[in-house]
Amino acid sequence: MKLLATRDGRARTTDEPPPRVIEILRQGLRDEPEARHPSMRALLTALQVAAGMSWPGRRARRIAAVAALLVLAGAGAGARVAYGPLSGACGDGVVAGKEECDDGNTVDGDRCLSDCRLATCGDRVVRATTEECDDGNQRNGDGCTTTCRRCDGPGRFFFPALGRCYVLHRTPTDWETARRTCAQQGSVLVTYEEAVEVIAVVRAFREQSVWIGLRRQEATGAYRWLTGEPLLPTLDGFWHGKLTAGGDLGCVRQISTKVRYQNRAVPASWVASACEERHAFVCEDVNWQVNPNTGHAYRFFFDEQTWDGARRACERHGGYLATFTNDQELEFVSRRNLFDAWMGATDIEHEGSVRWITGEPFAFQRFVPGELTAPSAVRADCMALGHSRLWHDRLCTQENYYVCEIDR
Repeated sequence: MKLLATRDGRARTTDEPPPRVIEILRQGLRDEPEARHPSMRALLTALQVAAGMSWPGRRARRIAAVAALLVLAGAGAGARVAYGPLSGACGDGVVAGKEECDDGNTVDGDRCLSDCRLATCGDRVVRATTEECDDGNQRNGDGCTTTCRRCDGPGRFFFPALGRCYVLHRTPTDWETARRTCAQQGSVLVTYEEAVEVIAVVRAFREQSVWIGLRRQEATGAYRWLTGEPLLPTLDGFWHGKLTAGGDLGCVRQISTKVRYQNRAVPASWVASACEERHAFVCEDVNWQVNPNTGHAYRFFFDEQTWDGARRACERHGGYLATFTNDQELEFVSRRNLFDAWMGATDIEHEGSVRWITGEPFAFQRFVPGELTAPSAVRADCMALGHSRLWHDRLCTQENYYVCEIDR
């Protein structure tokens, strides 16, 4: 046997692993994750340094590599070792190369798939926070829609042209109770963008009279959708008879009486009615909208809440009040916003020092000019996204719609 002198002056044979190498190997096989090395690279470096104390550089590198394999073999034999891949590999928590994302794990069912692709509807993997199903095809009527929602069974109708699900509630109720019921289910009392949508819903349910999400604005006397969208002139033909904006006829129901629309008879018309009347109603599902650049999902909710109520509601849905760190994110959400909606920013802790509830740097800002500096008799500490894409400082106790964000 050839004897080698170590740095501590002791003699050791080439057949005897240095004690420090053995110590590092034992650390790599510890049951407790916090007791092991933070990464495989750290393990290799420690082994190479320890081996280099007794053997020349090239051999030390070989010894380190073999020792690392022993750790991996130990894992295969039942030791609970959980090292992430080396830097640059999918699962190391760093987006590199052709990766679309890297959340540091190899688990499917969240925003980032195990192969470091962003989760999308149609990838055959159910994203637990935003999808109800995902069968990997573009067919409807098979239990999972093309928007990865379930919309089958009695009283349900999926309209492929708009990717929306509608649910009929046949128990008669007043308009406000109908609105609240839809909102509590994460949906909205049905609103319409196009004539073809009106006709499709009427034909699907064939109900004699149902509430829809159209009501008169007290300030202007005009009828608007409760989502804030204007009533387009192209839909004016659905009014049954002459519309009278006066009196107590502040809510609108849809009846099956035929009207002439674009020179043809259609089995749908609208009637202004007293909001206290009791009728069936239709809820329209509101989908999570996924930003293709980041995989973050956003959704507006139409049950009016205080800022803190909205914050807690978003947490129940697995997310948080939306935050914005650049123009792309703001534009993606704002194009769907036609009203004030709570977002995840506040200066409630320090007046004038706004922060995101997620702790992200508050560098990107789009406030209405002078919004934070304008004198006020009361403290307005909570931020709302306005329909103009600009942000407003509002009283936290004010009730607004809100927008939630999910990054998982």
